[in-house]
Amino acid sequence: MKKGNLVVASALLLFGCSESNFICEEGFSKIEGQNGAIIISCENPEFEFSCDLKTYIHIDDNYSCTSFSEEKYSVIVTQKDDEQSENAVKEVQDKAQDVEEVEVTTVKSVQNKPVVPAPVELKTKKITCTIEDWDCGSWGNCNTGILRRDCLLKADCEVEDIFPETKKTCEVSEICHDSDWDCTEWTYCIKGARTRKCELKSTDCRVVKQIETEIQCSDFEAYLQKIYVDIEKRKTWLNEWDGVAKELSSKSANEIYAVTNPYRKKLSELNDIYNDIADGKATIALVGYRIDNFVFEMNSLENDVKDIVWVYPAK
Repeated sequence: MKKGNLVVASALLLFGCSESNFICEEGFSKIEGQNGAIIISCENPEFEFSCDLKTYIHIDDNYSCTSFSEEKYSVIVTQKDDEQSENAVKEVQDKAQDVEEVEVTTVKSVQNKPVVPAPVELKTKKITCTIEDWDCGSWGNCNTGILRRDCLLKADCEVEDIFPETKKTCEVSEICHDSDWDCTEWTYCIKGARTRKCELKSTDCRVVKQIETEIQCSDFEAYLQKIYVDIEKRKTWLNEWDGVAKELSSKSANEIYAVTNPYRKKLSELNDIYNDIADGKATIALVGYRIDNFVFEMNSLENDVKDIVWVYPAK
């Protein structure tokens, strides 16, 4: 037995008081009342008493509280008219406050009641993608100094800052040749030059020298180009006057046709001469004078058509 219990027991023996333990099995209640008192009650067994928290003196009935903790309480049965006993108990209680308090075992009733588990909130753990969660294809060919590949995410995770490499620099050792380019045909000689457009169709070579897209024309090519441009311009002129003739009266139209028909014949002959020169069947030295004659005659016809009066048919 601890020291606190020994002191209280000695006082009880001296003054003829009895000590009892009140153990609540069911319906325990402890309420803090007014003036520093605490009201303790129980349904099974049924009892109720109040004690002063500072003095441990029972307030109304013939009891004095010596200790209480949770559901077990020790009280002393006393007489109110026995002043000496009350003083002795008070003295013992004052001393008991200076010693270690008795550890009281709590007795609780156990009832077979169904236990309902509390609902559990399921939380999905956040999974961050790693580099192993990606499925990447093989690297492609080196294209303009860059290697590329495609990557797909194969796992159910959250992508943050980790991505696989999808492109990297490369260096091609093979040099591009003319066969690695896709080019259009050379144009006719225009302003002393022939041109074409080219695109690199191979991605596995390194461009050291750009392919030619413009070359200078020779005097022969320049002369042919001059004839070609003149023929195309005269074709446009002829088509425009044929259109005008269709809108005019028959008299005015016949006057226009009288000019455009010989003009059309001479233009066709000039076109044949141009083709012979281009195909190497004739030389400029041999047919150059004929070209000059056709040009002169067609220029005269162009001036003649300007003098025709336009008469529109009556509506």
